[in-house]
Amino acid sequence: MKLNTLTPELYISHMLAEEPVNPAHFCQRWWGIDKIEFGDRQQCDREIAKLLKVKPTTVRDWGEAPAYPKMPNTHRQNLTHYHYRLLARFS
Repeated sequence: MKLNTLTPELYISHMLAEEPVNPAHFCQRWWGIDKIEFGDRQQCDREIAKLLKVKPTTVRDWGEAPAYPKMPNTHRQNLTHYHYRLLARFS
């Protein structure tokens, strides 16, 4: 079953049952960043900052891109939410 055919209730339960999306996977999947070099890290930092409505310096404070080991769980959950919304929209 495609995500975009799920009811809102099933979509939410599916999203909550999933592990949080790895930021590296998110950057690769939605922005085509395969390997993190200096310019790619900056792009990933900027894009995640825009998406989560935080400053790029905040994203850099979360540690090495693209893993961001110090990213707060609330932001990981929001990233997961955006990932599934994008999948539902573009699948």
